[in-house]
Amino acid sequence: MRKLVFAVSIATAISASPASGQGYTGNSLFEDCIAEISIFTDMFCLGFVVGVISAYTGPYVSLLSAPTTLFCLPENVSHGQAKDIVKKYMTDHPDRRQFPGESLVFGAIVEAFPCPPK
Repeated sequence: MRKLVFAVSIATAISASPASGQGYTGNSLFEDCIAEISIFTDMFCLGFVVGVISAYTGPYVSLLSAPTTLFCLPENVSHGQAKDIVKKYMTDHPDRRQFPGESLVFGAIVEAFPCPPK
């Protein structure tokens, strides 16, 4: 299941990448999230993480996507906590940082908050 979720997240992110293929990679996201050299990079990291999560949990997702739920985000997870989860995931998986930043955020959240078995 974990490999399937990762493969789906990579395929989704790659298909949504710009034509140039460069996009915003996990390497760039990692630098922005870890460096914290300025309030701009820290806020950009936070906004990126929250934006990706919101894209998968927003009010219109149920209209556009398959009924499969890949993660179950608890209501009390703060934006800062989500950012910390993504930072840890990127630190623990340096071999995945060449993938699009969106797929790393998605992979981190899926790993941290899997849905209970039905």
